[in-house]
Amino acid sequence: YCVLTRATAARLGVRTRTGASVPVATANGEVEADLVQLDSIQVEDARLAGVDAVVMDAVEPPLVGIIGLSFLNRFRRYSVDQTRGTIQLER
Repeated sequence: YCVLTRATAARLGVRTRTGASVPVATANGEVEADLVQLDSIQVEDARLAGVDAVVMDAVEPPLVGIIGLSFLNRFRRYSVDQTRGTIQLER
């Protein structure tokens, strides 16, 4: 899943649904996280609608979230170049 911190979700006006949660494996064990569907996510010129995400405080500032497989797996191919700090998305 993509991840939004609680503060980011609040800032964007993302509302969680009552009873909509999923188990998420973390370094500290399994936790329940609120499941939401985002209207869209855009990275550069790649925009997808209806992307599932979870709301949980899984990252520290200055990060506000994580692009996850619920976004990446909707592309035919993707690659990350950690040295350059880039991601390539192919439809």
